[in-house]
Amino acid sequence: NKGSLAVYQSQGTYVPGEGVSYSGGNLNIHTPLLTGAAGSVNHITAGGAVTVTAPEGATAAAVDSEALGAELAITGHSLLLDTAVVLPSGKLVLTAEDDLTLAAGAQLDMAGRSIEFHDDEDATQYSWGGDVTLHSTSGDIRQAADSSIDLSAEYNQGGRLTAIALDDNAGLVDLQGQILGSASGYYEAGGTWVPYAAGGVDIRAQQLGGSGSPSDQFAALNQRLNDGEVLGMRHFQLKQGDLTIGDELKANDVSVSVDGGHLTVAGTIDASGERVGSIRLAGKQGLTLTGNALL
Repeated sequence: NKGSLAVYQSQGTYVPGEGVSYSGGNLNIHTPLLTGAAGSVNHITAGGAVTVTAPEGATAAAVDSEALGAELAITGHSLLLDTAVVLPSGKLVLTAEDDLTLAAGAQLDMAGRSIEFHDDEDATQYSWGGDVTLHSTSGDIRQAADSSIDLSAEYNQGGRLTAIALDDNAGLVDLQGQILGSASGYYEAGGTWVPYAAGGVDIRAQQLGGSGSPSDQFAALNQRLNDGEVLGMRHFQLKQGDLTIGDELKANDVSVSVDGGHLTVAGTIDASGERVGSIRLAGKQGLTLTGNALL
């Protein structure tokens, strides 16, 4: 189950060794729901702006709980998503050359599902949380406060959100919405019962968004991640400014790299739990652990 749609306004000349180039062409999609059949792979590409919105007053239809593992990629010069996306245990890749925006209507449901076999509750199996990738080549990434991304799973591992915006003249990653990443249950590994890993985030940006200083923005984002139980992994690569970490950072796998300034830890970075924790810290202009720091 593979499909693709490409929309362009003009075709360039043929270049030996490179082929034909295409450019321009806006694409407007009006739908209350984007989803996919189990295991399907779909790519939507436009040379101009891609806008995906829900019709006014529309309600998303129910999705087959057994339609797992669908993949959807949308690419445009700019990209605005303002509708529901349901890809249980699937993959969603959104790519824009310029700005990438998740508006208030962007409700991304990648969560795992329970599947009952032979009408037998004892034979119920549980799927993993899916993955979301947001990538802006030369613009910013913004998520509205009313938007949500659900990477959670029950009796399986949570998914991962990756957000990348590293252009020197832009590079803002502003995630103001809800991100859910809880996981439950255990699996057996060589005779030892190990808890499933919760969801995680990998954020690579020039800077984060929100009010206050970079440290305030970092603390507010991590508090939202705590609220959403995104406790499996938190990786941050920040290219601009100094950063001070207080008590807000809690995940089993922590990595913070401040590529253009000084990193200070003035509180507790908590990687404790039943799984072995990992903490990696780096600051180009130095790393300071204050007297209140606890790793």
